[in-house]
Amino acid sequence: MKKILLNSEWYFKYKTIGNKAADIPGQMITLPHDAMIGLDCSEDGDRKKGFYPNVHLLYSKEIYIQSEWKGEYIALQFDGIYKNSRVYVNGVYAGGNRCGYDRFIIEVHALLKYGETNLITVEADSSCDSRWYSGAGIYRNVYLLRGGKIHFCPGKVRFSTISANEEEAVLETELYICNEDMLTHEVEAVVELRDGNGNIAAVSKRAVTLKDRETTRVSWRIYVDDPKLWSPDDPHIYRCTVKLLKEETIEEVQTETGIRMISLSRKKGFCVNGKTVCMYGGCIHHDNGILGSAVYKEAEYRKIRMLKEAGYNAVRCSHNPMSEELMSACDRYGMLVMAELTDMWNYRKSENDFSENFETDWKQSAEALVNLCFNHPSVVMYSIGNEIRELGRLDGKVICRELANTFRLLDSTRFITAGINSMLTVKPGPSAIPEKKKEVDINTVIFDFMDKINEMQCAEPVIESTKETSGILDIVGYNYAEDKQLLDMENFTDWICVGSETFPKDIAKNWELVKKYPAILGDFSWTSWDYLGEPGIGRNRGTVNRSGDIYEVFPYKTANCGDFDITGYRRPQSYYRECMIGHRTDPYLAVYNMKCEAEKAIKTPWSWPDVVSSWSWRGHEGEPVRVEVYGVGEEAELIINGKSVGRKPVRKVTEGKDLAGVTVFETIYQPGYIEAILYAEGKEFGKYRVETASDELELRICEENGEWGDVRFFEVCLTDRNGVLKTDCDRKITVSVEGEGVLQGFGSALMTSTENFTQGEYTTFYGRAQLAVRPVGRGKIIVKAETDGTETLKKTF
Repeated sequence: MKKILLNSEWYFKYKTIGNKAADIPGQMITLPHDAMIGLDCSEDGDRKKGFYPNVHLLYSKEIYIQSEWKGEYIALQFDGIYKNSRVYVNGVYAGGNRCGYDRFIIEVHALLKYGETNLITVEADSSCDSRWYSGAGIYRNVYLLRGGKIHFCPGKVRFSTISANEEEAVLETELYICNEDMLTHEVEAVVELRDGNGNIAAVSKRAVTLKDRETTRVSWRIYVDDPKLWSPDDPHIYRCTVKLLKEETIEEVQTETGIRMISLSRKKGFCVNGKTVCMYGGCIHHDNGILGSAVYKEAEYRKIRMLKEAGYNAVRCSHNPMSEELMSACDRYGMLVMAELTDMWNYRKSENDFSENFETDWKQSAEALVNLCFNHPSVVMYSIGNEIRELGRLDGKVICRELANTFRLLDSTRFITAGINSMLTVKPGPSAIPEKKKEVDINTVIFDFMDKINEMQCAEPVIESTKETSGILDIVGYNYAEDKQLLDMENFTDWICVGSETFPKDIAKNWELVKKYPAILGDFSWTSWDYLGEPGIGRNRGTVNRSGDIYEVFPYKTANCGDFDITGYRRPQSYYRECMIGHRTDPYLAVYNMKCEAEKAIKTPWSWPDVVSSWSWRGHEGEPVRVEVYGVGEEAELIINGKSVGRKPVRKVTEGKDLAGVTVFETIYQPGYIEAILYAEGKEFGKYRVETASDELELRICEENGEWGDVRFFEVCLTDRNGVLKTDCDRKITVSVEGEGVLQGFGSALMTSTENFTQGEYTTFYGRAQLAVRPVGRGKIIVKAETDGTETLKKTF
């Protein structure tokens, strides 16, 4: 099967923007393409999507089809189109997908004109259909698939591990072979496995008879001597080449897989190759910050690489199927994956969401998710839904069982879970609504009851309402319900649990539970990477008027609740959480923003204080400032300019709003340096120092180390002459790109900016901005940056 990338030379045009006909002329573009991210936010935009407008879109591409291809299998593979896509070939409807996140394949050989130029047309539209930023358009890759009359079914060349140890592994290969010929054929199927060094690990062959006009499932066992097992600590990948021979090679597919065994136990918890692994997890949405929803391989790998470096070993794909590229990155870096199907079933959360089509389309989406995940060793469980409203109702219990059974039939090698929020499952309460089409916003429900969430979820009616659906799952997922999790473990002694969604500040308490109870597999924080949309659910500055819900008003466009901000810069909460799980011994310094009255902000359960690891606050000399030292130990000491401010005991247990591992010092700001020291048994074992930036202002551009080159990332920042970040003088920076590259995105994590990520002008946030450049050739890329107060900077890369 040949796989030809079709990302170049698409003609694109908006049909409508918001509720109005678009007056923007069409243009030629290169995929992947998020048609929403380049538009301006406004008060009239979709609030939950960060005030971006919804759109109706039209794409078209001409492609020449060789005359000798006639009689072959030809299909189009779309890795993701948002949303309600309709595909036409030469003006004839060929197929589509209503979900927006599914990979789907359309056979088109009967609609093509051979020896001629053919026209592919794609329509898509977004509406009030998501609780977060969705993006719009053909935001993932498109391929033309070409095979002979005898070919592998796309997505159906599979490998799974039956048994494995250091001496031998037994794999099952499962091939679905389609014979579209009118004759029965005898072929030979050959599987070759190579390890990460390119050495042949196994070769296995089978003779196969293929009946005419039928698809044949072929499976057998392959034995690998001295296998290199995949695990989060040692993620070894095998390259698999599968061929069909009939005198010569008539079909060939390449894929990757890993050899590993996973198991569940009440006494050992979740095990990979017999070794217990506690999941330090984070939830992620699908957008890539300044790039919007467009999927670039480098962006997906960068995200997972940075999360792994910060101590994570698991991610939850919230709340939809992710890209092939992200799954491959998780394989490469040893990141366990909870792959999630959907955010809703038949009861809606947004006006035009997937609930409209769930009843007719869910089986198609489930099969697409399994086809995407099957060969990825990083994927260890499927979540069949997030915070499903009808889980406590009769119809919901029936659907839950049908979904779980379907996934087990499609893939018996992985576990089934769901993110259950019991606040939605019982009457009377926010979900006690007879109409399926009534919208319910769970974030607002949590905000309104944030001090009573755990208490409410431990009520007897709540426990009773989720008893059956929880018992259907292999792993019971608890969203913001740690107390209920403990209570359920007492009442249902054969359940295995996971904190499928938790508040960032609760990691100390939650991780103690993970360490104490093997049947609690891990903790998935909301959220590990900040995202566009759900504006201000993690706000930490400013006071605004709410309109009866949790969300901020325009121009707030990010959630502001991630361990990493939307540009991939680690926020202080990430370092706190790293200390609490024992991955960091040095302390971390977090200084309250002296320019904002953060204490007046209307906080939410997802909020983290407006703090930054900086000691640069010009104009605030002599003023009071609060400093927090994050870290474990017996005592923490704060030093300013060589003089001790004090030495205090480190809090061991969270009490109310006072977090374990946070030592607070009230002091006076004096320029110079600030240092934190941790002590245990009277001895120093970790320190951290921050210096004041000097008065000089410099503009710096630094390229990140990348692997794939489809997009290149640069940090554009304001520093002093020594490279110390100047966090106290944010300003607008203008950038331009020349040479063999084009500006793909430029922006910062400033959550209230009205600036556009595609226009080359953006205000820094705590001294930083991010530039993304898409190479268009192999030559040099020239980046020019300028801002007030410093010389124009021009660098060649």
